[in-house]
Amino acid sequence: MCGTYAKGTSAYDAWKDALLRDRDFPADAVLPLLVERMMCHGDAMDCLSDGRLHAAKYLRRLAEQSPETAPKLNAAAGELEGICEILWKEMIPVLGGWERGEAQTRRLAQSKNRRLFAGLIDRMKAHDERAYTYIRESLADGE
Repeated sequence: MCGTYAKGTSAYDAWKDALLRDRDFPADAVLPLLVERMMCHGDAMDCLSDGRLHAAKYLRRLAEQSPETAPKLNAAAGELEGICEILWKEMIPVLGGWERGEAQTRRLAQSKNRRLFAGLIDRMKAHDERAYTYIRESLADGE
């Protein structure tokens, strides 16, 4: 944690913890409260999807220019693409799309979905950590 926000891979834990806090998703919650939760969840999905996709593209281009580190750079790119796959093929379908409408908000509020997402978040974090390891190893190989 950094003040009142999390960064790096600790952000995955903060996101997961927020989703698992049942008291923040009461059964009688008014829609604006749930919309706030959906906006935070959606922002996390958007940032990961955009950031990891473009980082993977960058690493693949870099690998083309650096044959000695290409295997590790490509492995890192694959890990980052794995995060996107989880988002696109596993999380978004449960929500019913990328939108932030009432239907997606109500699906996020369901305990079973939030628990499923917690597991997906753990998997995404593991992909990110492996990507970081590959990147560090490729830097060491390039020295």
